Amino acid sequence: MERYKLDDFEQRCIQDELPYCQAACPLKVNVRAFCGAMAEGHFDEARKILSKAMPLPDIIGRICDHPCQDACVLSQKGGAILIGKLEIACLQQTKDTGLPLRLTSKGLSVTVYGSGLSSLSCAIELAKKGYQVSMVFDGDIPGGSLLALSQEVLPQEILVTAWQNLQRLGVTRSSGKDPIRDGLKEGNVAYVGVDDPKWTHLVDLNDIDPLTYETSTKGLFAGGHPRNGKPSPVWESADGKRAANSIDRYFQGASLTSGREKEFSLETKLYTPLDGVPTLSPKDDPIEEAKRCIQCECRYCVRECAFLEKYKGYPKIYARQIYNNFAIVRGSHSANKMINSCALCG
Repeated sequence: MERYKLDDFEQRCIQDELPYCQAACPLKVNVRAFCGAMAEGHFDEARKILSKAMPLPDIIGRICDHPCQDACVLSQKGGAILIGKLEIACLQQTKDTGLPLRLTSKGLSVTVYGSGLSSLSCAIELAKKGYQVSMVFDGDIPGGSLLALSQEVLPQEILVTAWQNLQRLGVTRSSGKDPIRDGLKEGNVAYVGVDDPKWTHLVDLNDIDPLTYETSTKGLFAGGHPRNGKPSPVWESADGKRAANSIDRYFQGASLTSGREKEFSLETKLYTPLDGVPTLSPKDDPIEEAKRCIQCECRYCVRECAFLEKYKGYPKIYARQIYNNFAIVRGSHSANKMINSCALCG
């Protein structure tokens, strides 16, 4: 089999497609793994899964509008997994895992305007990548509209801690007295978080590229705008994170879109049959609620094939193994019991 034919064959197998919940999440949180860890009572592990995708898990996890929950297939079987409540329970039961790793300084600077969730997310992502980030905002600490949330929803000390962590990562505060356009003329790069209304005058919302967050002004990026006519915390954070990736590529002179299809897409080809799945109502206990998750996957062919079931694999894995074995030029070819035993029943 030629290499291009192998690639085509592999693409026909949908087992590795994202589960519906993760595909619907702009931040691509691995909700399936998160629920699995929560079901086992491994709250610290669950927190690490959130931290891997969320720039600021202690903030986002408490106020997320969880589009993943709307995409859950169990809505057809008693009710979707209450992922938002699971995230809150996880954060309440665990402590901050500390500062994320920071790459060596690149000697390049970015100015971030605004103090909303998109600006905070952009700032921390750029700081982790080794950029010198300077934030421009009003008030003693950043937060924007987050500061207006009740203490029950988002305690203010969490915002204070977030700002302290940003400072420990090297993020500084700028007076913002220099006009943004003058700074851009000097080759600087800036991000404007339009979820902070004070800075919306700096950009035209219709001028923001929906994929790259670049504007027609060279070096100026922006994001954090409402979705479907209302603010969305998870989208605000995703805007900041994706814009940080675009800014990183911008500095490298790389394409702002190439290879980012999965990052941008909210679709999945996964097929998960619900035959035999019991109808269960949501549970109050977070562990019991997490146990309702059916760990969405396809494996439809595995259930129908005795050999695939015995060898615990699926077509994409076997196609790669078989191709690699046949492609060996110098070396020993190994026998494959699965191939030798297959009756080719289709």
